[in-house]
Amino acid sequence: MLLSYGWASQPSAKAEFPLAFRLRRLALSMPAEQAMRYVYILRSNSCPWRHYMGVTLDPDRRLIAHNAGMSPHTSKYRPWSIIVVIRFEDDARAFEFEKYLKSPSGRAFAKKHL
Repeated sequence: MLLSYGWASQPSAKAEFPLAFRLRRLALSMPAEQAMRYVYILRSNSCPWRHYMGVTLDPDRRLIAHNAGMSPHTSKYRPWSIIVVIRFEDDARAFEFEKYLKSPSGRAFAKKHL
């Protein structure tokens, strides 16, 4: 039983954590050999000219989170579909590539090759 501070006062009450928190906790508990980073590009089904790029440990779960409206940047243009997923074994390279894709030359590259 937790005392005060706005937490449940009954021992049987379970704290419900938001889905994003649970997914993040699950991703951090993965073994190092499974924790590869993926850079992904999404296309909005409602506005096909809208794209979103990001990095994740699990593209399928991240797509579910985007389509559930858990990201303020993508909630307006739901539903989304994955058009590209690229796997990286090195975290730094994945984040560098995502940063490149979000730059003007990276957007031109993605537009040309998609």
